[in-house]
Amino acid sequence: MEFKGKYILIVGAGRTGIGIAKVLHDLGAKVIVNDGGEESKLEKDLSILKSLGIEYVVSKHPFELLHPKPEFIVKNPGISLEIPFIQYALSLGIPVISDIELINSLNTAPLVAITGTNGKTTVTSFIGHLFAKANYKEAVGGNIGISIAESIYKKDLDIIIAEVSSFQLECTFNFKPYVSVITNFSPDHLDRHKTFENYINQKKKIFLNQDDNDHTVLNFDNKICRDISSETKGNLYWFSAEREVPQGAYIEGNDIYWKRGSYKELICSAEIINILGNFNRENILAGVIVGKIFNLSNEVITEGIRTFNGVEHRLEFVGEINGVKYYNDSKATNSDSTIKALEAFKEPVTLLLGGYDKGEDFWALVQKVKEKCKKVILFGATGERIRGFLNKVEYRNYYHVKTFEEAVFLAKEKANPGEIVLLSPACASWDEFQNFEQRGRFFKELIYR
Repeated sequence: MEFKGKYILIVGAGRTGIGIAKVLHDLGAKVIVNDGGEESKLEKDLSILKSLGIEYVVSKHPFELLHPKPEFIVKNPGISLEIPFIQYALSLGIPVISDIELINSLNTAPLVAITGTNGKTTVTSFIGHLFAKANYKEAVGGNIGISIAESIYKKDLDIIIAEVSSFQLECTFNFKPYVSVITNFSPDHLDRHKTFENYINQKKKIFLNQDDNDHTVLNFDNKICRDISSETKGNLYWFSAEREVPQGAYIEGNDIYWKRGSYKELICSAEIINILGNFNRENILAGVIVGKIFNLSNEVITEGIRTFNGVEHRLEFVGEINGVKYYNDSKATNSDSTIKALEAFKEPVTLLLGGYDKGEDFWALVQKVKEKCKKVILFGATGERIRGFLNKVEYRNYYHVKTFEEAVFLAKEKANPGEIVLLSPACASWDEFQNFEQRGRFFKELIYR
């Protein structure tokens, strides 16, 4: 795709918008960045644009930016398609895309793309770790928090590894990874996608353009993955921590096996996996398949598994204070993720639960809470609604506070030696924080105060 001299509008600053703006500007495009936020809150991003001579318009979305028409709009994933400005652009026939739509125009290295409700950051990070061990020139980015455009632009790469969200996929048309991975499905982002079916349809875009030269990796133990598997034209691989699969990677007994066609081999013992939870075994298996697709040796894969210690904010062990162990699972922004976190522990758990409401049904979560939690501390915008669900299952051992900080201090006060304090909030962070990373880091700070 030729960008030189073309007018391209970036809607939304932040890491994604600034990253793609810098790249397109360097390619000779006439770039304007537009953000509806207050200028004082965008100071860091705007200083980057100023230094490069990139034009920007903030605090509003003026329709004048659409006349003359931009070649296309690159929309920040966090901005809804339903805002009037974007709706007007679409009515004018202006294409609205996400940054990942441009990956193949910026670099020709094989693309591995990972999505799913839970586990995608862990899988992305593990695959990056694995290929670094194999001495590949790799770039890791996307929804993981690093601009994929900046990560790959003008780089001589062997492989690109990108975490992609449903918000990014909804604005793709020709996106076509060499390997696509879907970790699992459970209801999420229903405030944005309205229905679970819509959410699934956006996620499926990760493989819909693939052909028989490409590869699709799915979770055999997730019913929705099985249901949609017939829609891919890629070579299909499965992973399972519970049973043998038709083709792919699985755990049998306590060993990891690889199977392709009629061929089956032992990779290594699953006991070397360093991260908690059955769901993390699934995440490792997904990465093993990608390694085998690229013909990495079993020795490299084994060493990659042995040396991978997980990611920040995902069942991250923070420390032990007065006999109480603290875990940061701030990345658990939906019920299913919190359920899986609870299943990783045998000790009594004090759970911190709440945050921004994404419109979830908490029924399955509160039943697991009743089974696994000694105490629950509710906080934030969703605290009252979760409280109603807890009352319905007759779970009464909870406390309800207003702020996150109050919740952490109360958990420290109430927890006893030999117990776990787990931040796994099942909600987004946007009521008090910019993102789950900020929430998780504040948690780690508070427990040592």
